[in-house]
Amino acid sequence: MVARMRTLSARGDVRGALALAEQIVERFGATRDDGVQECVAAAIWEQAASWRTLDTPDRRSAALAQLIERWGASSNPQLASYVMQAFYWRAFDLENAGDVVDAEALYNETLRRARAAQTPSARDVAMHATLGRARLISWRGLHKDALADLNRLLEDFTDLIPEHPVWLADVLTTKMQVMKLAADDAELVTVADELIDRLAESTDRAVRLQVAGALVWKLESLARLSPGEQQSRSAIELLVDRFAEEGVEVLDFEIERVDRERDPAWQRTIAPYLFVRGMLLRELGRDDESIDAMRAVIELQASSSDTSVATAVGEARRNLAEWVGQ
Repeated sequence: MVARMRTLSARGDVRGALALAEQIVERFGATRDDGVQECVAAAIWEQAASWRTLDTPDRRSAALAQLIERWGASSNPQLASYVMQAFYWRAFDLENAGDVVDAEALYNETLRRARAAQTPSARDVAMHATLGRARLISWRGLHKDALADLNRLLEDFTDLIPEHPVWLADVLTTKMQVMKLAADDAELVTVADELIDRLAESTDRAVRLQVAGALVWKLESLARLSPGEQQSRSAIELLVDRFAEEGVEVLDFEIERVDRERDPAWQRTIAPYLFVRGMLLRELGRDDESIDAMRAVIELQASSSDTSVATAVGEARRNLAEWVGQ
């Protein structure tokens, strides 16, 4: 039944896998045999994964809590692995929900268990828990401590980076997040350049998205630094030439995150996003959308006198004049 459940899950049949997982838990949940308990734990883990896909956070949280409650003290390596991962995902979910204190405590517990386990899978979980903890302590203003943790992580994982470039991308992206929280644009550009230089040739989609993200964040930081025009043009050219599709996806996410209610300078934040998005859409042959993006940049002039917004508006006008004669 577990093999069938995993097959359904791999095929994308989330509801089918979930239904089978529920059957396994109902039929065998009370059995004390270790082998059967491993199957039950696998089924509850599948429930947690399915509820995440189905965007049902309360049920997902309950499944993860059940793993921790039932096998938190188990010495069985497989069961302990499920518990360790449950601690990590509970921390991750709490972090995203803004519960920083509890999330940090759970990341610390994840790290404690991962270090004790000394297995390849535990090493992977430890890396991601370290990234989560670094984000949280940076939010508390402990930027130097966060960077120290991340630099140690890079040293610890040097041997695995050639086989797992996404890990390097994850660590460097988290370093950029720390720099963003520290409002250190110059250092953010340095880290972004490292990520781009080391990983721009990757064909892994997850890595390519993070390279595109680094280019977008670099552009945002350069807009606040002076001079940065030539570097900005180079970054835009790289996005347009090699990361257009991924760049649009990243920019859509960043534009959605701009807080127009609380950020008094939201026009300055969103202007380069809209402008670059228009350039990328043009490259992808989505001409109508690219024109709409440029017009959205121009509309910002009515609500902002910021010089960087005025620059973006001027560039958008020139593009529209070239594209449609406006």
